[in-house]
Amino acid sequence: MSSLPRPLFSLLLALGLTLPLLSLRAETLTAAKVTTALDAPAGLTFSSCTGAALRTTYTNDNVGNEEETGKGTVRPVAGANFLELSGSGTPLAKPRSGRIKAAFSFQVQGAGTLTFQHRVNTYGFNDDCLVFYEGDIDGEDAELLSIGGDYWSKVEKDDDGNRWYGVNDYSFWNEDSLSFSADAYSRTIHVALLAPELGEWYDPPDAETTKENDLQYKAWLDAFVWEPDEDTFLCNILPESGTTFGANGLNVSLGTDYLKDDGTPLFTFRYTLDGSTPSAQSPLYDDQEGIDIQQSCRLRVAVFEGATLITNAISADYTLREPLPPPRIQVSPGDPFVTGALIHFYPAEPVAYSLDYRYTTDGSTPTADSPSGTSCSLNAPGTLKVRAYDDGTLGEVATFTATRPPAPVVSRILDEKGNLSPNGVFLESADLFLASSSQPAEGEWAIYFRAAGHAPAPASSPLVVGNDTTVEFLLHRKEETASALLSHGQTFLLDSDIQSCTLRKAQEEDGQWLLSQLSSPGWNLVGITRDLPVPQQQAILAWLKPLAFSPDRKAYAQATELAAGNSYWVFLSNDQPPETGKPEAFYSAEASPSQASGSSPWRLVPKDALYFYDGTTYQRSPSVPNKLPGWTNAP
Repeated sequence: MSSLPRPLFSLLLALGLTLPLLSLRAETLTAAKVTTALDAPAGLTFSSCTGAALRTTYTNDNVGNEEETGKGTVRPVAGANFLELSGSGTPLAKPRSGRIKAAFSFQVQGAGTLTFQHRVNTYGFNDDCLVFYEGDIDGEDAELLSIGGDYWSKVEKDDDGNRWYGVNDYSFWNEDSLSFSADAYSRTIHVALLAPELGEWYDPPDAETTKENDLQYKAWLDAFVWEPDEDTFLCNILPESGTTFGANGLNVSLGTDYLKDDGTPLFTFRYTLDGSTPSAQSPLYDDQEGIDIQQSCRLRVAVFEGATLITNAISADYTLREPLPPPRIQVSPGDPFVTGALIHFYPAEPVAYSLDYRYTTDGSTPTADSPSGTSCSLNAPGTLKVRAYDDGTLGEVATFTATRPPAPVVSRILDEKGNLSPNGVFLESADLFLASSSQPAEGEWAIYFRAAGHAPAPASSPLVVGNDTTVEFLLHRKEETASALLSHGQTFLLDSDIQSCTLRKAQEEDGQWLLSQLSSPGWNLVGITRDLPVPQQQAILAWLKPLAFSPDRKAYAQATELAAGNSYWVFLSNDQPPETGKPEAFYSAEASPSQASGSSPWRLVPKDALYFYDGTTYQRSPSVPNKLPGWTNAP
């Protein structure tokens, strides 16, 4: 706008208003001035602009109405920069490309949103049009945004005679935006102010409209701001920088959020593994193979859009882990009578990733093919060896020795008389006491028993039985004391071996099994074919006074107990046992092989056979002697 219309100029003088000390002449602005006018937004690169002017204030020219004060002040306030594009009200019978009166372009890279302020002054529906587009403005899909214009009345008076400047809203600037997705990366956006198109529909402003309204055919632009989409990535590297890896190596993949319509990347990637800057001659990334890494390195990536380098400043560091030190273990007891333990494996020092382990229980060194896991069950004493398996890297070996504590011992008190019974036969009731001869650690272990199919329970008090009962017992670690971590070279204990004992209630008999063996005067060899309760043994010992060989004395002496399966010598002065001291009834329990194979050597012998014990084995004599071995005279 090189000069003002004469009526408007006269009006300004009559009002006492002056023009700003700025040239209003449209010109070709350099790219630097366009950048300054639009607030130098980061991420945008501008071209020069035809038909434009760089403005800082624009007052007294009927282009503003600050809160209906009549002050025609363009916002923002004086001193701010903005761009003015000058158009034309003369219609042209041409396509858009032939009606461009002012134009510039800018380049933007990546996805994001451009916000800006604008105002367009044209005439009605036949106005100039401010167009943002890509490529050929006459192309079918070229237009990105089309902004229509408006116009405002000249100085008028209100009902009170006050002057006012009419504009369509209180604020001069309108705000708009353009969003760009990841279907392209480098874009050139054109901005053009067009003259009206001359056609059948064109209706020029009449004289009254021109007289009453301000028609400048201009556009104003300001406050360009580019906000990149932070969630759209130029190059994704997986796994992320700082990842460590084992001897199996690491496969790194590159990707991008910028994709073509067919889903393939817009870019190609080239890379180096030695820390050098990648170039167009560096290895080309293959999405099917990835990047194989076997050693610690810095990966650097260059991104190309066609032959154009976008960036070569992308990098990631990867580190090959050293073999881990020997792991530690924690021993958790299983259920009592499982006689095993669950062994948990832990790293010697905390690591920020999950580990697997390789182990053996036969003392051999674990390999990559050994059993794997983070725990194992151990049911028998032996040597456990374990090492971390860190993504192909075998760590140092930790060795542990598993043993059993001594099994508990059992004592049985029968018939509530304090009689200690070696064979577990009782008349009325029996108390079972369990004890450990050498408990591993006071308070950490407990004796458990299991009787007649009942659930295991701690043996905290005597077990009282009144019927035939088989009891199993062992030494078992308490769960709450099994939290300690053990290190390489330490020994840990499993449950003790299971011991058992049988308590049997005696049955009353007529004693014929014993009496039938006492039928000859002199020495009779009597076989004890069953277990006898202690009171019954004591009664028979007092009655018959049987003799047994004493290994300590290497001679015969009066027996102190009658063990099932053993034979004893009884002397009769006639063919009948004495009536004095004879028990009224005999009690016994049949001996079974499992019960007969106790701690004492024994054997059943024929009633008519003669045996004597020489301290090692039973020897048979060819005939019944007058004197027993080791005795000088018969009793």
